[in-house]
Amino acid sequence: YTGEGFDFSLPKAALKEKGFSVYRWINSPPSAEELEEKLKKACQLWIISSNVRKLNEKHLKVIKKFFDSGKGVYIWGDNEPYYADANYVSQHLLGVSMLGNLPGDEVVGLNNKDLKTGLAPGHLITTGLEYVYEGITIATIQDNASLTPLIYGHESNLVTATYERNGKRAILDGGFTRLYVAWDNAGTGRYVKNAAAWLVNYERFGGADKDEGNKPANGNF
Repeated sequence: YTGEGFDFSLPKAALKEKGFSVYRWINSPPSAEELEEKLKKACQLWIISSNVRKLNEKHLKVIKKFFDSGKGVYIWGDNEPYYADANYVSQHLLGVSMLGNLPGDEVVGLNNKDLKTGLAPGHLITTGLEYVYEGITIATIQDNASLTPLIYGHESNLVTATYERNGKRAILDGGFTRLYVAWDNAGTGRYVKNAAAWLVNYERFGGADKDEGNKPANGNF
């Protein structure tokens, strides 16, 4: 997704502060062969969906191989219909999807009262966070036992969830407008840094390869 002036500059700057470099494809994905080659040097892949599916079965095979190796995948969608590739990939990797069109545009705080609103405390991604912007109009992630809720919207819809099983990690998110609307360094900026750090999967890989440990590949499709 590259509409509404979204150029990934804000998250890119935040990731750079954390020591990450970013390789980005814009508007159209590369061939499956190029994707596989570039991912050899990446610690994680971020997919930012649009309203039209642009990935194919060959891409899926490459992404699944990358994911199965323990490398992190962040799957971003948004309100209907802006989750075409997000659902295509998440259904294949995680067996789950996002749906719908809910008004967001609010900042949610920590969920300290066991309510379905706000940030889940106690996760590495929410460390140091007191609030985060949910996104403008957002999709809802469907219930799935394999996912752990991370962010609930102000209407108690699940906006963001994590997957951590068998040494593999992924994040599924229904509010990609968070990446360029109402950006706040103490909110979204810290969130992006924490998410990328978690997806490195340091517990599995340690510091085995510094070159592969700090480069997220990013696709705005």
